[in-house]
Amino acid sequence: ELVLEKNKNSTVAIAQYNSPTINVTTGTEFKSSGGIGDIIGGLLGGGATSYEGMLETLGYTQTPTSITIYPTSVENKNNVIRVLDSWNTVKEVEDETLVVDYIDMSSVMTTLLSSLVEVVTAVLMAFSITSLVISSIMIAIIIYASVIERTKEIGVLRSLGARKKDVGRIFQAEAILIGVISGVIAIIAAILIDLIINAILLNVLGVNNIAVLDVPTAIFLILLSAGLLLIASLIPAKIASKKEPAVALRTE
Repeated sequence: ELVLEKNKNSTVAIAQYNSPTINVTTGTEFKSSGGIGDIIGGLLGGGATSYEGMLETLGYTQTPTSITIYPTSVENKNNVIRVLDSWNTVKEVEDETLVVDYIDMSSVMTTLLSSLVEVVTAVLMAFSITSLVISSIMIAIIIYASVIERTKEIGVLRSLGARKKDVGRIFQAEAILIGVISGVIAIIAAILIDLIINAILLNVLGVNNIAVLDVPTAIFLILLSAGLLLIASLIPAKIASKKEPAVALRTE
């Protein structure tokens, strides 16, 4: 009732009521007799084309077609929905014509945004997996090249009594060490990038701490890096452990 009263007494609504042939918001003459499509067009911003439609759009006519509620917080939005649902629960039994049909635009937008985020996440995940597979293959090749270059060193170790598994563990330990170091470097780089992103977003949008890398995730990523390099080193380490001491010592 308060909204209806304020709309009816607004300056623009009164001006339109006193001007049945001219649209006071555009200064043009009305060209149609109106209708529900004309009213909806006015509500959507397309502009009503009839006198009756403009009165509906400006709220002078005391027959509301819809009402928009702007909650000040998510909690208040949920409270409004609870009230509407409670009303509808009662009116479905008493009088179905009084049931309120509503659209929760924030939930609709959240659902759409969540769907978009899921799609983007899936695409990024696919790229990430591809990158991990390719990088693991390249790391295995690099470790194998190290095995070839250190063949004589392997022969010396075997001749001094090192077992096959000892030789293999040398290359596996090196791979794990490289994985840990590279993981730490990546985490440091990610933290620095997060600081830059947060500073830009705080300056542009006034929102802070959008990009955050927590400690458990950082530890997991470092362990993942070490694990991937360990897996990539298994085959080269196996090849290195199988080299015979005499053959390895003769290699130039």
